[in-house]
Amino acid sequence: MTESPAAGPAAPLRAEALTRVYGSGALGSRHAVHAVAGVDLTLGAGEIVALVGESGSGKSTVARLLAGLERPTSGRVLLHGAEVGTLRGRAFRRYTRQVQLIFQDPFASLNPVHTVRYVLRRSLAIHRPQLRGAARDDAVRGLLERVRLTPVDRFLRAFPHELSGGQRQRVAIARALGAEPAVLLADEPVSMLDVSLRLGVLDLLRDLRDTMGIAILYITHDIASARYFADRILVMYQGQVVESGDSESVTQRPEHPYTRLLIDSAPDPERVVR
Repeated sequence: MTESPAAGPAAPLRAEALTRVYGSGALGSRHAVHAVAGVDLTLGAGEIVALVGESGSGKSTVARLLAGLERPTSGRVLLHGAEVGTLRGRAFRRYTRQVQLIFQDPFASLNPVHTVRYVLRRSLAIHRPQLRGAARDDAVRGLLERVRLTPVDRFLRAFPHELSGGQRQRVAIARALGAEPAVLLADEPVSMLDVSLRLGVLDLLRDLRDTMGIAILYITHDIASARYFADRILVMYQGQVVESGDSESVTQRPEHPYTRLLIDSAPDPERVVR
């Protein structure tokens, strides 16, 4: 299914016919596994798009392809309208400054032996090396304030194990913001958090979208949170986008049986079980 893009060709990030095949043999081989098959996706500036599907649907593979962590078997990725080629060395660093990936598990993605201050200073050293000394320290404090980890001095010397899951995820978001990206790829960013913390992290990401104009791809299995959080929803099933549209239309007037199954599976306090 081809997505109806909400933005023009100069959108921060686009994927065209993105395909990733694993296994031996050619594309048509019976031994090949099509994890992603011909996905079209557009992320407009200041837009939140949700990619929704069950485990194994291919949504996290899409995130890894867009992040440059894997190479597509076919198809192409465009950043600000320019096709992205092979990403190695400096080219990869230039790309990741624009496109940052936030992982599902904030504890696993943060080195347990490093303080929050070190983690954020390292991000700035890589992506904004012109900042040095006091300027870099000021930028670190600014990142913590931006993700609402205050008072800042309390968190600068903290190690990951001293933080809650929500606080760790906010540090991971701050680290990504250190690159001043145009795009955030958020791969199940709240699925490992307590229910009470999830809304706060989603509201933080929405605020970053509103204040910084960042495009966000929100990858989730939870279509209810996608309806709350995203402007548009793309539903993935067996490596393909089977339905797309604005969040209200997709969730209130679903056309594909798989979309209806996801909606029926979502918790609904108003649904009466007989």
